[in-house]
Amino acid sequence: SSFNTINVTDMSRMFHMMENLKSLNLSSFDTSHVTNMSNMFAGDKSLPNLDVTSFNTSNVTDMSNMFASMGKLSSLDLSHFDNA
Repeated sequence: SSFNTINVTDMSRMFHMMENLKSLNLSSFDTSHVTNMSNMFAGDKSLPNLDVTSFNTSNVTDMSNMFASMGKLSSLDLSHFDNA
């Protein structure tokens, strides 16, 4: 929850294949400069909840497989994601 991500442009594979991850606090993530979120959470098989409602996706050009193989994830709110 204390990562300084203000200048990050590539978050691809950031949490990829963290199979035993049970919780993740992303509320302080600044994603306003991120262009690549591909495979960001792919393979996180034990993560039951993921709150990405604070994500700014206006500059993201690649979200491929961002949530692939997340077997325990029960719901995901992407309504605020910029799809322009």
